[in-house]
Amino acid sequence: MKNLTLLPLAVLISTALAGCGGSSGGGGTPAPTKTAINLSFVKAEMQSLVAAANCKIYERERTEITNGDETDVETDVLTVKPVGDALDSFIYINFSDETGEVIDGSELALNDGRIGFFLEDVPTNGFVNVVEHVNFNYYATSFSRAFLEANSSLFKNMTLTVVNPVGNAQCVTATNNLAEVNKTGVEYALDPEGSFDDVGIFPYYFTSNIETEAGGNSPEITAKTDFQALGNDITAITQYRDGDKESLVQYGYEDWASGKVNMVYTGEKEPIIRSQSNVIYDDVDVGVVYRDSAKVLTHISSKTEEYYRPLEKKSAETWFVSAVGIPAESWSATLNFALDDTWNASLDEGDLFDVASLANASALYSNQSNGALVIDMQNSITIGTSDFGLQRISLHPDAGSDGLSLHTIYSLPTQKLVVPMVEDFDSVDLTAAKLKQDYWFSETTTALDPRLFMDQFDSSDRPSPETDSHGLILEEGQRFQLNAAHHKTRSFALSREQ
Repeated sequence: MKNLTLLPLAVLISTALAGCGGSSGGGGTPAPTKTAINLSFVKAEMQSLVAAANCKIYERERTEITNGDETDVETDVLTVKPVGDALDSFIYINFSDETGEVIDGSELALNDGRIGFFLEDVPTNGFVNVVEHVNFNYYATSFSRAFLEANSSLFKNMTLTVVNPVGNAQCVTATNNLAEVNKTGVEYALDPEGSFDDVGIFPYYFTSNIETEAGGNSPEITAKTDFQALGNDITAITQYRDGDKESLVQYGYEDWASGKVNMVYTGEKEPIIRSQSNVIYDDVDVGVVYRDSAKVLTHISSKTEEYYRPLEKKSAETWFVSAVGIPAESWSATLNFALDDTWNASLDEGDLFDVASLANASALYSNQSNGALVIDMQNSITIGTSDFGLQRISLHPDAGSDGLSLHTIYSLPTQKLVVPMVEDFDSVDLTAAKLKQDYWFSETTTALDPRLFMDQFDSSDRPSPETDSHGLILEEGQRFQLNAAHHKTRSFALSREQ
């Protein structure tokens, strides 16, 4: 391993705040304030909710298990263990320039599982690289300076996962976990302004952040409903004109009134326009962002060309559309946008990205004169100067060999990527390599929250092109907030693996 420079985190932070003001007797010119970014490393684990009794919960997965007429729910939760000093000799960071060359003397080692650096010390158009040794292999995650700089205020403190085990370390303990509760004592009523036709024959559905429960023909949540929600959740009710839950007839939220809650009738019909796009869009979700939570109210199949909405939105609501589709062979796509006062649900991503350039073609690998690997993806995608967004490229070299097992690179979108030289690669040895390309496009670079983009790839599983070696950890409540904010933005996501 290389000889590493050790900078305590406290020194980095204090230096960033102090600046240089010249001699004590003179005014001098203050040095520009540097942007400190602090990294903390943890080991992520999925375990049962019971086993994680005293641990802080970062994410949860609920599985329904049917036993005869009974249905039970098992909940597994994501918890983390701080690595302490156990991996200080296994993980380091360094900086590389736009040619891929690692800057001499830029290596910094962990100190008690933490490390800090100045964003301005990363070369322009360069990268900061996190490298972790695991037995005879190692894993790397790189962040371009431009990726971090576009939203530097969001990256002041990052908690990243590790690959290595950490033994008997204790989990981060709970202080404010969101508790699962049985919801009861909420009663809804038909919209007094609605025009209903045998609506009583269709069941009501109650939706929280963790489940949807059929309530039969009663619009009241009681103990018998067996409906679960998180402690701070504002639950919703929906009812439909059909059994497929595509034709919404009324909806409501429990905090609209202190007593019985009047639902809102959705009697206005609007078209879903699919013809203006080159993407073959399949199912469409129509939902509402309300009180830092995004809930899907109706799921519409590709055969249905309309949706129902209220006469007008409530002031605290944002209605949104989310549609999945296939833009080209081997590619998948998701379009998301908020509905404005025109209620126009046109599935058209053309203002965000031109899908005509997409193709089912493998990336080309080559080496620069300095040996740096170049990944050329222009055979499969063309990215123009007006295409704003975020990019994740994950390279998994040939399996079975020692050396770099996975290199994930976060940057702004580019069709040709110079890979930071944390390992020397001969391009001819990558014929069996796996490559995953992920993009989020929007109207501006800062319209998207990169933390939610990265959150798609965090996992407690062994890292792969689909999951990060050093994934970003978000708190559970924060994830709900970021997801709600995202559904208010116009975005287009693309994904492909070769």
